[in-house]
Amino acid sequence: MRCDGTKPSCLHCQEASIACEYSESRKRGPRKGYVQVLEQRIAQLERRLSNGEDYVSNNSNSTHPLSPSHMNKKAADVPSLSKASQNPLFGDDKDLYPPMDILIHLVDLFFKHLNSVFPLVHRKTLKRSIHDGTVSRPLLWAIMAIGARFSDHPLIKVDPPYWAGERFAVKASSLVDITMLEPTIPNLQFWGIMACLEYGRASGARAWMYGGIAVRICHELGLNKEETLSKPIKRSDGTIDAAAMALRRRIFWSCFALDKFASAGTGRPQYFGASSFDAALPTVEESVLLLDYYQCTSIHDTQVTNDSLMDVTRHYLELVVLFGQVNSFITHIKSDASSEDLIWPPATDFAMLDVRLQKWKANLPQQFQFNTFNVNKHKDSASQNYLTIWLTSHAIWCTTMLVMHRASLAHNDVQPGDVPTHVYQALQSSISTCRSCIDEAMVLFGLLRELCGRNIWPYMGYSAYICATVLMTSTFSRDPESYVKSRHGLEVLYDMIDNLRPYWPMCERLALTTKDLLLTHTKLYSEQHMIQPSDGYPATTAEAATDEATDPTLLQQEDNNTTTSNPSTIEDIQQHLQSDFGADFPLLLPQQQSALPLLQETLNSNNGDIDFNSFDFLYDSALFGQIMLGNNNNNTRPTPITPSTNEMLPSMLVSQQEPIASDIVQHDTTSDTTQSPSTNNIIS
Repeated sequence: MRCDGTKPSCLHCQEASIACEYSESRKRGPRKGYVQVLEQRIAQLERRLSNGEDYVSNNSNSTHPLSPSHMNKKAADVPSLSKASQNPLFGDDKDLYPPMDILIHLVDLFFKHLNSVFPLVHRKTLKRSIHDGTVSRPLLWAIMAIGARFSDHPLIKVDPPYWAGERFAVKASSLVDITMLEPTIPNLQFWGIMACLEYGRASGARAWMYGGIAVRICHELGLNKEETLSKPIKRSDGTIDAAAMALRRRIFWSCFALDKFASAGTGRPQYFGASSFDAALPTVEESVLLLDYYQCTSIHDTQVTNDSLMDVTRHYLELVVLFGQVNSFITHIKSDASSEDLIWPPATDFAMLDVRLQKWKANLPQQFQFNTFNVNKHKDSASQNYLTIWLTSHAIWCTTMLVMHRASLAHNDVQPGDVPTHVYQALQSSISTCRSCIDEAMVLFGLLRELCGRNIWPYMGYSAYICATVLMTSTFSRDPESYVKSRHGLEVLYDMIDNLRPYWPMCERLALTTKDLLLTHTKLYSEQHMIQPSDGYPATTAEAATDEATDPTLLQQEDNNTTTSNPSTIEDIQQHLQSDFGADFPLLLPQQQSALPLLQETLNSNNGDIDFNSFDFLYDSALFGQIMLGNNNNNTRPTPITPSTNEMLPSMLVSQQEPIASDIVQHDTTSDTTQSPSTNNIIS
C-alpha cells in the first residue's frame, strides 16, 4: 500500500505498526541523451589532445592562426577536461565557459574599459569568486560581454568588434529568471552592467529599464542613505572590512550616474531626486582602498605611484548631480516653448542652475582646472583612468551649459529694440556662453580622442550630439572664418565618435549621423561664403556614396581600419562564430544607419531641409533619444539561446584548465595589500 505522504509517520504505517521511512528525493537531472553527448565530446577532445592536436578543429573555417604556444600544446601540458569540470564554476553543464585564460582576459578588459568609470565590481573579489565557484553566472557573462568587444584574442575578435560581445550578452540574458529581481549586490551589479551594455547598443528603452532595476535594488538595499553606507561591515574574524564599505559607496554613485546618463536627452524621468539620497561622496582614502591595477597606469603605460587626479572623482560626481538637475529642468520647461512672447531666461530656476554650474567650475581646486599647464602635468603624473574622468568632467560641464543656453541661438537675429533691454542682454549673454563652451569642448573632445582612445564610455555620445546641434546653427557660420571653425569642430566630433564606432553600435550610428551633418553643414554655408569644401572630410552615406566608393583617401582610411584576418561581412562573421563556437548563432545586430533621415521626419521638415535655428530643434529635450536611442529594428535583441539546445561556446572552447589562484590574481601586484571586500557581507 502506498504511503499517504504524511510526515513523520503516515496513517497507513501507523495502522500497520511498521516504521514509516521516506527515501531521499532526487532532483531530475538533464536528459540522458544530452549527458551522453557531453561525455562523448569530452572523450573526443581528450583523444585529440593526447594526439597533440590544436584546440581548433581541422575542419574549422576560422582564418585565425593559433599562437606557437597553442600549436605545441600536448596532452601532458593541458589539464584534463574532466578535472576542470570538478570546479564549482564548471559544475553546471549548461554554462560552457571559455578557457580560464580567455575568461580572465575578458574580465580584465571589463575592468579596464568600464569598471574604471562605473566601479560596480571589485576585481580581486570577483576573481576569488570565480576561483571558488561562487560567482554569479549572469554577472560573469555580462562582464564578458563588455570585455569581449575590446579583445584582440583571435578566438574572440571579429569585425566590427562589438559583435564579439553579442554572444556573451545573449547568454547573460538567457540566465535571467525571477531570482535576478531579488535585492542582492550581484543582481544590482548585473543590471547596472546590462544597462551600460544596452545603452551602447543604441537601445535606450532597455538601458533605462535595466538601469531602473539597478537603482531600485540600490534603494531597496538602502545604499542611497548614509546611515547604511556608514554601517560597519565585519569579516568573519570580527575586523572591519573597509574595502567592502568603500565598494558599497561606489556602487551607489555608479548607479546614480547611470540613472542620470540613461535619461539624458530622452525625456524619461530620473529615479533619484534631490530628496531621495543623502549619501556622502567618495573620499581619497576609499579610492586608495579600492585601487586597481588599471588605475595605476599612465597613458604612456608607466606605473603611477602618486596620482595627481585621484580626488577628481568627488568633483565629477558633484557635476553629475547638476547634470541630472539641468536635464530634468529642461524636460519640464519644454511645454513653455510655444509662448508667443520671447521670455529669456525661460524659467526662474534657470538663473539658479546657471550660478551653480559656474560655481562648480570656479571652485575647482587649481590642479583640477582645465588649462594647458594641467594637461601637460596630468599626462605624466595621472593614470589614464583618472585622466579620462577629469577630461570628461569638463566636457560634461560644457555640455550641461549648452543644454541650458543653446535655445538662445534660435533668437540670434533679435535686435536691441525688438525686446526689453534685460531680455536682449540675457540672450546675448547666453549666446556668448555657447561660443565659449563650444571652444572649450572642441579642445576637450580632441584631447579625449588623442589621450583616452577607446577608453571613453558611450554616454559621451550625448555630449557630442549636443555640441553638433549647436555647431549646425547659423550663429557659428556667420562669416567665412566662423564657418571654417564650426566645420572643423564637427570634424573633431566625428573623429572622436568614429574612434568609438567599432565598439558601440550607438557610436556607429552617431558617427554616420555626424557624417551627414558635416555634408549638410557644407551645403548650407559653403556657397553662402563662396568657400570650396576641403578635401578629406567624411562624406555622407546617403548623398555621397559614389564619391566615397572612389575617393582614394577614404579607401585608404578604410583599409587602415580593417584587419584582413578578420571577417568583414555579416555572412563572414556568421561563419566565424559558427566555426569558433560550434553552433548556430542567432541573427546579429545589423549595422547602424545615419539618423539624419529620422531627424528630418521627426521635425517635419519641408523638402528634407531642417531648420537648425528653430526653437523646436534646439529645445527638444527628447530628440536625442528618439533618433539615437529609439525603439527600432536596429535594437532588436537576438532570441536568447536555450542552453539545452544551443551551446554558447564551442566544444573546442570548453574550459580546459582548472582555475589556479596565481592565475586569478594576475596583474594585482600593485594592490597585493589592498583589502578584498566580501560581496556576501557588503550589506551586513
